[in-house]
Amino acid sequence: MKILFVGYGFHPVNAGGAAQIQAECINACRNLGMEVAIYQSGTYAFLPRTFLKIRRLSDGTPLYDLVNSPNRPGKRKPEDEIRHEAVIQVSKRVLSLAKPDIVHIHELTFHCADFIRLCGELDIPVVKTIHNYWDLCPQRDLLFNRKTPCVDYDDGRCCVACAFAWKQRPVIAAVAKHLHGHRLFLPAKKIWNLLQVMCSGAQGLRGKSDCVTADADSEKQHRLASAYRRRRTEFIENLNRVDAIHVYSKKSGRILADYGVYEDRIHYVPISTSAVDRIARKKPYDGGSQITFGYRGGVAENKGLGILIQSFRSVDQSRALLLIFGNGQQRYLQYLRNQAHGLNIEFMGGYPSKDVGKINLGIDVGIIPSIWEELFGLVGIEFLGSGVPIIASDIGGINEYVIPGRNGYLVKAGDSVSLTDAMNRFIQDPQEIRRLQEGCRPWISVGEMTRKLGQLYEHIVG
Repeated sequence: MKILFVGYGFHPVNAGGAAQIQAECINACRNLGMEVAIYQSGTYAFLPRTFLKIRRLSDGTPLYDLVNSPNRPGKRKPEDEIRHEAVIQVSKRVLSLAKPDIVHIHELTFHCADFIRLCGELDIPVVKTIHNYWDLCPQRDLLFNRKTPCVDYDDGRCCVACAFAWKQRPVIAAVAKHLHGHRLFLPAKKIWNLLQVMCSGAQGLRGKSDCVTADADSEKQHRLASAYRRRRTEFIENLNRVDAIHVYSKKSGRILADYGVYEDRIHYVPISTSAVDRIARKKPYDGGSQITFGYRGGVAENKGLGILIQSFRSVDQSRALLLIFGNGQQRYLQYLRNQAHGLNIEFMGGYPSKDVGKINLGIDVGIIPSIWEELFGLVGIEFLGSGVPIIASDIGGINEYVIPGRNGYLVKAGDSVSLTDAMNRFIQDPQEIRRLQEGCRPWISVGEMTRKLGQLYEHIVG
């Protein structure tokens, strides 16, 4: 059986939980004896057109690159995200070359929603894994200005007003692609990061909007709001065309159903990674002069790091240390460093996934302070596998593995006071760490995930 994976970049080129899950799903299909091919977007080249590039990975896997997608951040339009003819033509060619029996979509960023319609026209079964809320929200996280939950998008008018922090520069992306693996790559990256920090004061943190926004012209605002309303409608209609929607948290399935996605399409299959299988377990906590709290993950506003630093300011700095592991936009990192000035906080930078277990050994209590509907949070099951109790926001799929009083505590998302109270609970009674360690249980294995994915594929093909 041939399976085509569709997404925006694949691990290890792209970091993050979604990329890791994509990689594990690919390995799972190989273990099931399936023939794998990849169709990815997000690649740029110094040519003024959209085209297909075909190559093979070192293991022989066919790789189809959608190069110079017009649906890139900072330039994309709602109507093009529904259907762009140049992207559809490239997609048609990929499907004719790969000849898949199943298409498994992980991301349609840079692609367009009508790729699902195209598969339907060719009678190719489709599975779509939900890693974020791209099908409902152009910013993927259902947050307005990446600060507050967007519970009512006001028929598209909120999308017109919404601003976002990240704008990808195609030329920079193309240069990075050509330098990747070259000895000049790391020096060039350091120089670029330094320039971003130097410019942060003059340009501000937010930068330009990632959405297409309108000026004060009310007629233009009305047209754009209508376009964003149609975008959501078309994306949901395309979701209802797929054979199976794979969710790895039950909460994300309920959110999709609330927006009109057919419940009989939604299938819950929990996910895991090989890193979780290999992770080392800590020794029982034996006390110390201070408690080490740790954050691991992406450094972005929707991860709640601003709230975390604000909360940590109110704890006894002589009895607590906060380690922040992860990378993000340099200007936002510099902002966080400024907020953390004078506090017992250390920014540890990025890390390879193979070092997850080693990093967890140096953390007494893990913190997941997300303010968006976090679909799952791989870092959480990695903490639990290591025997690290968790303080986490009671949002998204996090509360499906954090059980208050057994392996950690849940706090109200975005509430700095309740997060401070939870940290103080451990500071005042450090033996609470040892007690909660006993309730930290490993998550499912990659083998179990592979078995359940195989059952899902059999269900839609059979």
